Amino acid sequence: MHTQRPDCETSLGASKAVRSQSRSGFKKRTREVLLTGYPGLLAKMYLDRMMAKEPQTRCHVLVADHQVEKAKRDLKTYGPDGQKRLEVHPGGVDTMHLGLSAEQVGRLTCRVTDVVHLSGATDPNAPEPELYKNIVTGAQNILDFALQSKQPVGLSFLSSAFVSGIREGIVYEDELDTGQGFRNPFESCRFKAEKLVRSYAHRLKVRIFRPTMIVPDCLIDESALPESPLRLSAMLRLVDAKIPIPLPAGGGAPLHVVPAGFVADAIYALSIRSETQGQTFHLIDPNPL
Repeated sequence: MHTQRPDCETSLGASKAVRSQSRSGFKKRTREVLLTGYPGLLAKMYLDRMMAKEPQTRCHVLVADHQVEKAKRDLKTYGPDGQKRLEVHPGGVDTMHLGLSAEQVGRLTCRVTDVVHLSGATDPNAPEPELYKNIVTGAQNILDFALQSKQPVGLSFLSSAFVSGIREGIVYEDELDTGQGFRNPFESCRFKAEKLVRSYAHRLKVRIFRPTMIVPDCLIDESALPESPLRLSAMLRLVDAKIPIPLPAGGGAPLHVVPAGFVADAIYALSIRSETQGQTFHLIDPNPL
């Protein structure tokens, strides 16, 4: 793993972050964020909240090559002033150095104070090699990037409540590896990625988020939902309320779903508080269907 830290004196210049702390626990510094997962629904919602609540924060948006033009069009909604705080970087978490050039990596590792990693395959039916590459290799590449920073970087990492696999009963946030089995490669890959991230918690300011199945807050164009659980939810909303909806396992097991807006609100609020460093958070419905 490459962890050499660059000389950032000339790269930071006048934009060097000012670090101080208030009694409330909120960071009083100018954040500079690397965001993954855009233009996915959750990353879009996180960016909306950050742009509205942090007028000085800059954001570097990592976008797959084939989605760059769409992302640039979408980001125009923030207006001329907002766009000055945004920079799109073609690349991908499943590629070494995130698909960035050496110059880009050097510049970003000198500037970025926080990494918000919201990408990774969400379709549990994807082939196992694809899941591993997007989830586990993606996590390793994000860690490699963060570890090159001259300053300790905050890492907000999207995991999943499904890391518990086939466990039954109460699962606590500080628990991960209890020798449990998994129903499918998606759960296994999520587990491996979180275990990897936890192993670097002593070197990074890690926050881990474990939502259950994420669904849209309201009816939206299903073409904007490449992830199968989100698309399924959008379709179910069109079903007449009088028609029974089949549930997994014949309805004998709880169906845990959470609105995307709730998840985005939670990740944003928790990722900017200093006292949440080193913690894991279950983002779930206490009263599942």
